[in-house]
Amino acid sequence: MTFYVFGCTHREAGVELRQRLALSSEETSDFLKSFASEFPTTDVCALSTCNRVEVYSWLEDEKNSEIGNRNAESEQNRQFDKDVLERQMAFYADYRGVDRETLFQNCFQYSDKEAIEHLFQVASSLDSMALGDVQIISQVRAAHDVAAEVQTIGLPLNLAFQSAIKAAKRIDTETEIQRHRTSIASIAVKDFAKNIFEDFSNKTTLVIGAGQMAEETLEYLIEDGAARIHVVNRTFEKAQELAQKKGGVAVEWDTLEQEILSADLIISAVGATEPILTAQTFRNLSQRRRRGPLFLLDLGVPRNIDPAIENFPDVYLFTIDDLEQTCQRNRMARQRQLPKAYAIIKEETDSFFQDMAHRQSAPILSRLRDDWESLTTAELKRLFNKRPNLTEEDKQAIEQTVQRLINKFLNAPYQTLRNESKDGTPGILLKSIVKLFRLK
Repeated sequence: MTFYVFGCTHREAGVELRQRLALSSEETSDFLKSFASEFPTTDVCALSTCNRVEVYSWLEDEKNSEIGNRNAESEQNRQFDKDVLERQMAFYADYRGVDRETLFQNCFQYSDKEAIEHLFQVASSLDSMALGDVQIISQVRAAHDVAAEVQTIGLPLNLAFQSAIKAAKRIDTETEIQRHRTSIASIAVKDFAKNIFEDFSNKTTLVIGAGQMAEETLEYLIEDGAARIHVVNRTFEKAQELAQKKGGVAVEWDTLEQEILSADLIISAVGATEPILTAQTFRNLSQRRRRGPLFLLDLGVPRNIDPAIENFPDVYLFTIDDLEQTCQRNRMARQRQLPKAYAIIKEETDSFFQDMAHRQSAPILSRLRDDWESLTTAELKRLFNKRPNLTEEDKQAIEQTVQRLINKFLNAPYQTLRNESKDGTPGILLKSIVKLFRLK
C-alpha cells in the first residue's frame, strides 16, 4: 500500500501555469471521476487553491504492501513509484490540456511517508506562501469532502486527511504560529484599530479607494462587526461595486470632505502623487468635526494622508510602514515556532503509519487467536468428555489455565509486531505468521 502526491505550488510554477492547472469545484468532481475511471484501483483526492494544485492518491500494491516500510531506496520500489506518478501526471496533463513535459518539469512528486508528511505540512500551513495561513485548513477539508461526495476516497486516504487536520489543530493549539498575524489588512484591524475602538458596530467607516488592499481591510472590519460603511472612489462605478459586495453605501468623490466629518475610521488606499488629505484641509474640517477618536489608516504609497495630521488631538494615524514593521516582527515570531511545528508533524506522521500498520496486523492476530481458541475449545470438550467426574470448579480452573497459556503464547508475537510497526507495517512478518499457522 502506498500514498502518492504530485503537484505544483508558487515555488515550482508561475501563476500562468498554475491557472491552467487549477480546478474549480465543479471541475474537481469531474476530474476525480475521470481519474477513478482511468485508475480504478487507486483512491484519489485533489486540492486546488490560488497558490497550489495537488493530487493525492493511494494504491494497493500487493508486491509492495508494507505501508511506510517499503524500503523506498530499493531500485524496484523507486521505479514502481516513478511509473505510478508518471502515469498519473501524464493523465492530469492531458486532462488539463497542458504539455506533459511542461508538467513534469514544474511539479514536485512524493510517495509513502514523504507524501503524508507533505499533506500534514500543507494542512498546517507550514507549506503556505504566508506561514500560518488560516484558510488552508478549510480548503483541505473541502478537498476531502468533494472526494468523499464522488466516492473516490477510501479508508486509507480518508484517514490520511483526518490525521492531517488533527496535526493542523495540534500546531494551532501547541504553537503560536497562528497567533502572529502577517497580513497588512489583518494587522491594521486586529492590532491597530481594535486598540482604538473595542466595538465597530456603532462606528462609521469611510473607505477611500476600491482596490484589493481596501477591500481586504474592509473584510476584516466587517468580520469584527463594522456595519456603517461608506465607500468613495474617483471612479464612482468601482465604489458602487465594492459597496454592493460588502453591504455598504457608495458616495461621490466630491463629497469626500463631508464624509470625513462623520467618519470614525478612515481607510485610504488610492494611487496618488500628492496627499488627498492635507494638514490644512484637516485643520479646517476638525473645527466642524464632532469630538471623539479618529482612526486613520494610510495604505497608500506614496502617502495619501499628510503625516502632520497625527499631531491633531484624538487622531491616530498609522501608515503602511507601521504595519510592515509589525508584519516583520510577527513573521520572525512565527519562524521561531517552526522547529516545534515540524516536531509535531513528525510525531503525527509516525503515529499515522503506526495506526495504519496496526490496522493491517490486527485482523491477522485476531485470526490467530480465534484459531487457537477454537482448537483449545475442541480439545477441552474432548477432555471433559473423558473426565466426566470433573467438577465445574475444576473445569473452570482448567479453562482459565489454558486461556492464560494462549495469552502468554500470543504475547511474544504481539510485542514483536508492535515494535516492528514503529517503522511501518511488518508485511514480511505478517505473511510469515499467515503461512506458518496456515491462517485462512
